[in-house]
Amino acid sequence: MMNTVTFDLKGKLAHFRRPDTTATQLTYPFFTPTAAKGLVGAILGITDFMTDDKVGVQLLHPVKTTSQQLSMLGKDADLSFNRPTTIELLINPYYRIYYAGGEHVDELADKLTHRQSVFTRLI
Repeated sequence: MMNTVTFDLKGKLAHFRRPDTTATQLTYPFFTPTAAKGLVGAILGITDFMTDDKVGVQLLHPVKTTSQQLSMLGKDADLSFNRPTTIELLINPYYRIYYAGGEHVDELADKLTHRQSVFTRLI
């Protein structure tokens, strides 16, 4: 038997970078299943989250985008590296996430019901 938990996810801005874009960082118009599983792993506090559980995503708000130019500064102490980049952002994204399976559904439902998540600290 497969259990399911459903929850809504919304925000003011989002960006789900398409890997096939380099000069301009375009976004997928929806919350990707990979990102959804990553979110579940983050809520549960599992850093290397691997599962056979299934994820479905429903769009609850029309897709609206905007483009923003920003500067990508160098990663080292040499701040002279400055690359202007254009990034596409989603405006007011709103999704319904369906998470189904047998591995983590009950634990996720418990965390969501009690408005809990795990803060993992990376060293």
